[in-house]
Order: sequence, then C-alpha cells, then structure tokens
Amino acid sequence: MSLYRFQIFAAAAKYLNLSQASKELHVSQPAVSQQIKSLQDEFNIKLFEKSGRGIILTPQGRRFRTEIDPILTLEEKLRNKYGVPVANWKRESFTFGGSSGPATSLLPKLISQFRSRYPALDIQFITGRIDEIEDWVVNRKLDIGVVTEPLPSPLLVLEPYRMQNLVAFVSSQHRLAVQRKLSFAELASSGVAINEGEVSDRRAAELWARLTSDRIWRKGLIFCESNDAVKNVVREGAAIGFVYQDIIAPEFRAKEFKILKSPLDLTMQDYIIYSSQKPLSSPAISFLKFLRAMRPKNLPAAKRVAVNKLTAPAKTFLILKALSFLADLDFGFVASLLA
Repeated sequence: MSLYRFQIFAAAAKYLNLSQASKELHVSQPAVSQQIKSLQDEFNIKLFEKSGRGIILTPQGRRFRTEIDPILTLEEKLRNKYGVPVANWKRESFTFGGSSGPATSLLPKLISQFRSRYPALDIQFITGRIDEIEDWVVNRKLDIGVVTEPLPSPLLVLEPYRMQNLVAFVSSQHRLAVQRKLSFAELASSGVAINEGEVSDRRAAELWARLTSDRIWRKGLIFCESNDAVKNVVREGAAIGFVYQDIIAPEFRAKEFKILKSPLDLTMQDYIIYSSQKPLSSPAISFLKFLRAMRPKNLPAAKRVAVNKLTAPAKTFLILKALSFLADLDFGFVASLLA
C-alpha cells in the first residue's frame, strides 16, 4: 500500500493541487486526501500545509519527496521492462463511505472480507454524516455508500441492507441505572442526547413529537456532533443517550454504561446507496455484488413516514430546526421561545 501512497504523494507534490493529482491518477479527490493522510500517519510526518487557496510542501515533505524518488524511478523501470508501461497503467480502485452507525463495526468487517477475496483492488474508505455521504455519492466523490435512512432522491439508488435499533443508555452511576425500563416521563424529564449526524431529521422529529406529547417535555433533545459527544453527555449525567448498540459495546462490557429498555420504537434501516445517473466502475460493481451477497437474509421491508403524515408536533420540530439553522441559533433556545 505504501508504494501506491508514494505515487499519490508524488502527483500531489508535482501539481501542488489535489484536484489535478486526482485527475492524473483517475481517483477521486477525497481518495487522494485520505491516502496522503494515511501516508502522513504511517510515517508520522507532515507533508503539506495550506497556502492561500492551494498547498505547499513542508520541509519534511520536500525531503520525503527526494528520498522516495529512487523508489518510484525503479518501479517505473521495472514496469517498462516487465509489465505495462506506466503511461498506460491505472490502478484498480474505488471509493466507499459509511455513516457512523454501519461504519462502527459492520463495514470494517465487510471491507476486510472483501480485501481477502480481491487483494488487487484498493478501497478508499471514508466515514461521514448521513448527509455528507449522500452528497459525496451524488457528486461522484464516492462510488458507493452505506448509510442509515437516507432521504429518497431521484439521483440515488437505495437498496435496503439491514435493520438496527438505537438503544437507550445511561451511566452506571445514574439514578435510573437501577431499573430495566424507561417511561416517557423519565425520558422527557431527563433529556435525550442523540448524534445529529446519525439520526435523520424525520426520525428525530418523531422522537421530539413523542417527548412533547401530553406536555411532559422538560429538557427535550440535545443534539451532539458525534457519538463520542453523546457518550460524554451521558457520562456527565446530563441526559439519556441514544446510539446504536455496537457503538457502546466496549463501555457496556466494562459496565460503564447500562442499556435500558425504551418505550420508543427506534428501529432504523441501513441502505446501500449509489448514483442513478452514472454507471459504476468495474471494481465498484464487484463490491456492490459482494455487499448484496452479504446482505442479511429475510430483510424486513423499510419503514418510512411520509412527510404529509407527520404529526403536528413533528412538523413543528422540522420548522424549528430549520429556523435554528438559518438563524445560527441553538435548537433548544429556539424551541424555548415557543414553549
């Protein structure tokens, strides 16, 4: 893998432009960025730094470029002598991304199994929020993604992959840790922390609507930027957390957190997504066929709530969230104005 990363670094150093390097190498720009980051982590060095709108080599980067030049020169000579000329050679690769739920444990295992079957193919794996993965697939920065409950789009093909549940959890020191179940009143009075990037607006709207029903809402929702942030909120006893069970498995085994049965049905559907506008490359098609073959059997039908069937409180949630985004204000503050 290091030789491939050397080639990517050399192209980026040649142009001092990641977009031009990606065009020369026939890979996406996020893949170039990811491979350079991996190279820097592997050798514990910083190769580039930002300069205006572009990048420049650091002193370490200039020395590194000089030191790998004999390696790349020898590789080119060997290919010219024994293999395909470098000018006509293109490494087989594709880009793949996942949102944090499936990316925690499911996708790393699948990638490992795929690599054992197709060792000649390179995979650039990127994680991000649901909306980021959707956008990258639409714009062809990613070939394929696996995300939780993406929004239907004519630009995307959505294939159901697996069902999973968000679980409620508290710190083992929390007052509610002595019980096995939660009530709506306990959820509403304690507050709920969720990863904003991992729960769709529609699903969050349903949750908020249930918490505000019958005027039992007290603290409402705490939107966190990551699953680690949700864990930290729970550790401080500030709220009850909701994440996928895989994400808190280590802390659950260590008895730091306790999982409680929730009165809310938070079953979520993971989907394979890819562009409906352009055909996939041959390596990406191989990976898509692999994902389909590894899909859980007897997959239940996806559960979706149409926008026109949302309850009034759920619609209010979506309006408040939009207002807080446009005004760059905290959601809780905006919601409190109408409480």
